[in-house]
Amino acid sequence: MSSAEEKSAIDMAEQVKDLMEEKSDDTANDETVDWKTYTNTEFDFSVRYPKDWEVAPEFLHGVVHGATAYELIFVSIPRVPNADYSATITIYELSDGIPDAATLIEKIIAGAWDHCGEDKFSSNRCKKHVTRKMITVSGNEALFVTMEITLENDIADKVFETKYLSTFVFIEKADRIYHISRYSETSFIDNDFELFYKNFEITK
Repeated sequence: MSSAEEKSAIDMAEQVKDLMEEKSDDTANDETVDWKTYTNTEFDFSVRYPKDWEVAPEFLHGVVHGATAYELIFVSIPRVPNADYSATITIYELSDGIPDAATLIEKIIAGAWDHCGEDKFSSNRCKKHVTRKMITVSGNEALFVTMEITLENDIADKVFETKYLSTFVFIEKADRIYHISRYSETSFIDNDFELFYKNFEITK
């Protein structure tokens, strides 16, 4: 082997080594590497979720603001303190005779904690602060909404505040609204939900 060929072989070996190390680093930094995948062909979506979450055996079915809704619950095992579940995916089927998608989304947002006053305490000493922004989820435009709830309670002649956070992601696609949501006490927030909705994909 000539010195030029030897140098070329060494360079190639170094490049392969670098690529393998990069791949190893990416795997080590991928927090979802051991997550499970849920796929639904009826509603055309898939999502990855933590290995210690369980999926409800079937969708809950109902009507919300005139739209047919199907809700799937993902539960953390063991249960997250002060949270009934870790995340939900609700699919709203859009059809004639119901409000348009934008109106329906606004009704859903307004209906969450509707007994609270927005940015001020209501008569039952509850207030909510809502923020929203546009994001992209797996190539689809989505509305990201956070709703911070503050409750006042009197305990032993002292006023205590408890805060909750509702997080919503709305994606409109093919006469459907995909609504990904999370409710929790703010002291128990983690990044699982962010990774969860970022790994949501509409498959059709």
